[in-house]
Amino acid sequence: MCTCTRLDGFPGPSSFSRRNSRLIRTDSILSRRASAVSFATSTTPLGQSLRAIGLTPSEARSATKCLTVLTPDDGRWGMLTAAKHESPDRWLLRYLGFCKWNVGKAFVQVLEALCWRMKEIHVEDQLLPAGELFALQQSQGSSRSSGAELEREFLGQLRKGKCFVRGVDRWDHPLCVLRVRLHRPDQETEASLHRLITHLIESARLLIAPPVESATVIFDMTDITRANMEFATVKFIIRCFVSYYPQTLGTLLIHNAPRMCTGIWKVIKNWIDADVATKIHFTKSVDDLAQFIPPSRIISELGGDEEWEYEYPYIEPEADENHPMKDYETRDSLLLERQVISEELFSLASQWIEATRLHDSEQITIHPIASSRSN
Repeated sequence: MCTCTRLDGFPGPSSFSRRNSRLIRTDSILSRRASAVSFATSTTPLGQSLRAIGLTPSEARSATKCLTVLTPDDGRWGMLTAAKHESPDRWLLRYLGFCKWNVGKAFVQVLEALCWRMKEIHVEDQLLPAGELFALQQSQGSSRSSGAELEREFLGQLRKGKCFVRGVDRWDHPLCVLRVRLHRPDQETEASLHRLITHLIESARLLIAPPVESATVIFDMTDITRANMEFATVKFIIRCFVSYYPQTLGTLLIHNAPRMCTGIWKVIKNWIDADVATKIHFTKSVDDLAQFIPPSRIISELGGDEEWEYEYPYIEPEADENHPMKDYETRDSLLLERQVISEELFSLASQWIEATRLHDSEQITIHPIASSRSN
């Protein structure tokens, strides 16, 4: 049975500090723990099992690090919650496709993504269920606690319209716009930036429905200065689309970049996977944008025909907007139904794997999951 955390007395992050440098690089929970532990994967039962299923020594070490952090239930429930409204099969295929069907590499990437979601950024138990209303409540008052400061920064970035989702491109991919000129790394902590970016990606994911499988991102570089530039945030965005949300990026349009970005791009492109790099395009005019977005859907701020502007001030959350989330009886009933369907999925997958291992052609068939007929 799954367990869910209620938000009564929702805790803020235990620590937070300002960055000493705009180029700082942070380590994940895995690398921090790995520094204190030596994994002799070739001699442990877990390591031997991982090698037996075809993982390389390096992959086995990485998987072992993850599995010291994740419980079996974390892995099962984490995969299903990460998939959201997407088919779990399609979610896994994103990793396999990105890893060019290298099963060992994809397996490790899935584990690392789950560790990040569940143990580091806390997508399911903090970021998403808390939302903007919780941030508003925590930011009010005179408290100078780390949690309250983080919520103030998070709301501050939303209020000034640093990023938003608006419209679709020529292929019906949702459009995510990031206005780089509003980014001030000297005024915002890394924790609040990571939360904002993850919040935006998770929100955009909910707008993606078959046959559409990805989103388009516009980096609007109009009127930027060196004060707006920061490698660490760019690197985190790249890591999201490569490691945590593979094959979610359809196209990245870097619009109206000044000449000073040429040298910066030479550095950044070395961090980018070759397949991701093919999705990046530089645009200078509305005609360039029109190759990807119909002019009628390009907002006037970018020179298009759609008379729309980001609303000022930011529309504040309403006090009662999350009341449906407090219907715990209905929530638990729906989660139980989802859990039953999930158990059937895992059971059938296990049977199929075992039949394949035994070369039992009669058992290697696709069975519908009965509980999902009503969905």
